[in-house]
Amino acid sequence: MRALPLVLIALTLLPACSESKKETRQERREERREARQERRERGDGGARGGRRVERFDADNDGTITRDEFKGRPRRFERLDKNGDGKLTSDEF
Repeated sequence: MRALPLVLIALTLLPACSESKKETRQERREERREARQERRERGDGGARGGRRVERFDADNDGTITRDEFKGRPRRFERLDKNGDGKLTSDEF
């Protein structure tokens, strides 16, 4: 009989725990969404663009020129959104 009150208490607390997890999950989603928005507003292209530039940037100047680009010329032209002849992290 002593176990019954403990089980009842546990059962009443269980929905509160699941609600707390949902709120925490939703808060994390919102934080990630805000971080993505901040990266877009800064125009830094996020982590992916920066890693791609580092990977292909032979002279380490922060840009990829036509000579450094290993792909097709048409692909370079499509990626070079501002037409300056260089690819930066925000253009990826």
